[in-house]
Amino acid sequence: MRYSAVAGRYARALLNVAIENGKEEEYKRLLKAAALVYRKLQAFFDDPTLTSQKKFGKMIGFFEESGINLDESFKNFLSIVFERKRQKYLPLMVSFYEDLEIEAHGKIPVDVITPYELSSEELQQLARFVKKHALREPVFRKKIDESLIAGVKLEFQGMSYDVSIKGRLLRIARDVFGKG
Repeated sequence: MRYSAVAGRYARALLNVAIENGKEEEYKRLLKAAALVYRKLQAFFDDPTLTSQKKFGKMIGFFEESGINLDESFKNFLSIVFERKRQKYLPLMVSFYEDLEIEAHGKIPVDVITPYELSSEELQQLARFVKKHALREPVFRKKIDESLIAGVKLEFQGMSYDVSIKGRLLRIARDVFGKG
């Protein structure tokens, strides 16, 4: 949980600056790029023998070589991330940033996991369910998991609703073997 709290604080700080500068989408794109660079060169960025300045320089160098101009706010953000050795949280910061951005607009991020693509009518039914429980408009992040067989799994506000066939079979198995 500590990792989530650290990444969440950095993501919130970046989003606050992005909103102030009117650059929410730009900073999200840059944060995703930084996380991708970190993943590709993770061994370099996690090498304890290298200074944080060298790691920061490598990241800035990537952006410059790609023709991407970073404003001072985003450079300062990256500088702090590397100075405090938080670069390993960059991928998690992306996820938090996206969720916080959705919430900043008065909506709620909802993970929807289904074994097939949902129709617009099914999405509307799920939206009504979420609005009833969360009192906010949902923004769905859809994932396909054919192992669910049928049904749906919803995750929002720290809650998980599993009404899939796979989930039901697992609950039945737990009950049968738990009592046996």
